[in-house]
Amino acid sequence: MARGVFAIDRELWDDPEFPDEPFTQREAWIWLVGNAAWRETRTRGNAGPVTLQRGEFSYAVRYLATRWGWTKDRVQRFLTALKKRDTIRDANRDGSQVYSIKNYNRFQVVGLPKRDSDETQNDTEARRERDASATAARQDRDKEETIKQLNIETGKQVVDLSSLGRALTAAIAAIARGAEFIRLPTNRFESNREEVPFFENQVRQFEGLYPAVDVRAHLRAMKGWLLSNPKKRKTASGMNRFVNSWLSDKQDKAGANGSTLFNGQHRNGGDTSNLIEGTRRAIDRAREEENAGSDHT
Repeated sequence: MARGVFAIDRELWDDPEFPDEPFTQREAWIWLVGNAAWRETRTRGNAGPVTLQRGEFSYAVRYLATRWGWTKDRVQRFLTALKKRDTIRDANRDGSQVYSIKNYNRFQVVGLPKRDSDETQNDTEARRERDASATAARQDRDKEETIKQLNIETGKQVVDLSSLGRALTAAIAAIARGAEFIRLPTNRFESNREEVPFFENQVRQFEGLYPAVDVRAHLRAMKGWLLSNPKKRKTASGMNRFVNSWLSDKQDKAGANGSTLFNGQHRNGGDTSNLIEGTRRAIDRAREEENAGSDHT
């Protein structure tokens, strides 16, 4: 077969007379040669703006897969094979993967041999202007497609960052409320084990509101009372009211008696038994009140 070169109109790839079907490897190679920069140009690469020299291209693998009707893995394997054959070389420039076609000038010769053309000088100049215009238009379309693809990928990245932001917000909230101190069973505890958690931050707030009450001991007493009285258990939404009512009642009684269990000591300075014993007594008192008909709601 005779050697030489021939010109192919870049619009061939969008000719409606040909069916839209996956490229062969030969067609993919011709496409790369035809769409590489034919002169120094500033365009958008696969990661942002980049300056391409003659014979260079920078396209996202996803875009090439769409353009050629291939999978991304097949495109990557094809580019890797071209690099191994030393047909193309790659480098990172301005954050973009830039490929250069080795011996580009051998594949892309501007103009036709004189023996193959009868056109006049004016015809030649007009043709060259048309070719340049078509090339610029083609590169603009390719650039728009690349930008669209980058926007899609950037959009995914934004979603990921948004998820990370929500996770950080949740983590900060968890730190602010502190460790979980206790869970109180609700009226749905028997059916689905529903409980309402109370955290260290809430416990400290209760201790500030009810200074004469050993809040931690009474929260344990509440749990014992709720476990022992399933019919008296509260809803999840009513649990805070139940806790505040209980602690408020104990605060009032402590004020009347002048002494109550508080941080392991009576307000009057006397020693008490250990916390376990105090909790047991608090539970016993709660049961006695229930038997006497007291309903903390």
